[in-house]
Amino acid sequence: MGRFLATNVSLILRGFPRHYCVGQASKTNLSQLRKRTGVPLKNCRAALQKCHNNLEEAEKWLKEQAQKEGWARADKLQSRPMSQGLLGLIQSRTGATMIESNEVKNSNGMEKRGLERAVDWVKNNDLEIGTIVTDRHLQIQKWIRENLPETTHYYDVWHVAKGLKKKVLATAKQSECGQLSKWSRSLTNHLYWVATSTPNGDGDLMWAKWESVENHVHNKHEGHNELFPSCAHGMLYGDERKKKWIKPGSKASEKISDIILSNRMKRDIPKLSPLYQTSQIEAFHSTVNHFAPKMVAFSYYGMYCRLIVAALHFNENTSRVQAATKEGNMQFKISFPKFKHGEYSVRKRTVDSTYGYVTSLMTETFTSMEASVDATSPHQPPVSCLPEIQPPPLCSNFVHPEKSEAVQHFRSRFMRKETPV
Repeated sequence: MGRFLATNVSLILRGFPRHYCVGQASKTNLSQLRKRTGVPLKNCRAALQKCHNNLEEAEKWLKEQAQKEGWARADKLQSRPMSQGLLGLIQSRTGATMIESNEVKNSNGMEKRGLERAVDWVKNNDLEIGTIVTDRHLQIQKWIRENLPETTHYYDVWHVAKGLKKKVLATAKQSECGQLSKWSRSLTNHLYWVATSTPNGDGDLMWAKWESVENHVHNKHEGHNELFPSCAHGMLYGDERKKKWIKPGSKASEKISDIILSNRMKRDIPKLSPLYQTSQIEAFHSTVNHFAPKMVAFSYYGMYCRLIVAALHFNENTSRVQAATKEGNMQFKISFPKFKHGEYSVRKRTVDSTYGYVTSLMTETFTSMEASVDATSPHQPPVSCLPEIQPPPLCSNFVHPEKSEAVQHFRSRFMRKETPV
């Protein structure tokens, strides 16, 4: 799933809806609908206009929209800093659908809901899912096991390696276990090798290879098991032989053996993905952070459009080639990722990003404007691609104090807010 949004750019900027072309809602019905549902006035007004000022039909329609969009859970996520709770996009013929944090109980549930919608989209387009790669999210594991029994489920290697490294470094801080920190990198490298050296995804062989590292760290390189009897590195010479091997029977030996042979690793190692990983999704999330920084709150439509533009930018630049000097030498760069705690990484330097999609968007925008003004224009008029109404922000169901009273509390040096027990 390297491409996250493959849709005509005309679906993005054509015709943002400015109003609803139906009758005006009466103030009485508007007030009653607001009291019955608790939905913001602009949505109540839109419902009444859509239902021709019929109060019962408008209430029924709002409840259906609330259940569909997840408005009813807004009051359960008061601690969330996001204004709209937008998570991601799923390709569709008419634009994109969004997943909001107020549809579910917590952020963990958002991942599961996103997977459900993605799978529904795939099935609705008459496609079958043969293999799916995710992290070790427990709810997702259960959902895939129950709803996609014929699909092969693999785990992303990076997420498993990340958890392994954390456990090893945490154990290394204990007394008599300091030497384990020297082995964290070797163990994570071996984990990647276990997956990539088994392209057929044989889980038993993966576990046999991983189990062998427990002997390796104790300077034992033969007699591991039937499927993988000896290490694949060959004879060790010089500095390789002088490694700080772990002494059998020591506290460090017991701790590292418990980590390597733990029940969690026995379940996860056989399900490591041998080919595809979720790194493309992580890269897309990084691109989204440039177009929609987390420290800034955007409107619903603003966030919607920013995610689409981020997807366009990612799709155009995801396959950039490696940069070269004038002499033709390939260029590399050294970086110090935060998660490596001072260790460096060597990466290929790619060519600069391109922004061809901007020209396409501008062309489509001006073409749509001309078509909307000139009735004789051969171009099609703008087509609305945004959701018909906006769901309320997460704070819409909060108790709002009177502004004058709040200001008085703020200005007074004597009055103190009562702290609830």
